[in-house]
Amino acid sequence: MRLASLTTILVASGLGVSARDDVPCSATGGGTCNLGFKGYLRKGSQAWTYYWTSVHVYDNTCRQLGGLQSPHPPLSLTSQLPWTVEIKKTPYSGGLGDFEFHYAGQKVVGGFHCWEWEENYGSYSETLVRCKHAFNC
Repeated sequence: MRLASLTTILVASGLGVSARDDVPCSATGGGTCNLGFKGYLRKGSQAWTYYWTSVHVYDNTCRQLGGLQSPHPPLSLTSQLPWTVEIKKTPYSGGLGDFEFHYAGQKVVGGFHCWEWEENYGSYSETLVRCKHAFNC
C-alpha cells in the first residue's frame, strides 16, 4: 500500500520518469536547447530501417520552439531560435544515434541519447524510437 501511494505522489508531482516518455527532451540549464527526433523501426527484407516521423527543437524547459513532420535531410529547421538548425544526416539503418546537425557555428555528430520500446496495437506491433541531443543555443 505504501509503494502504491509513493508511486502516485511521484507521478502526480511530475517526478516519475519513464523510458517511454514521448517527448525527446530533457530539461537543461539556461542557454541550452534540445533537438529531438521521433520515429519507428521496421524490419525490411534485408535490414532494420528507421523511419523518422518528426523532429523538434525545444528550449531548456522542453517547451517546443519549432519542428517538422517527415524530416528528410539535408534540411533547415526554423524555430523561435535566431538561427536555423541544419540537419545533415539521420540514421536509416544501424547506428541509431548517428545524426549530424549544425547550429550557430556548432557541429554535432553522433552522441544522441536514444531509446526504443515495443508498442502493441492489437493486430500489429511497432518499435517506437526517440532520440535527443542538447546543444548551446
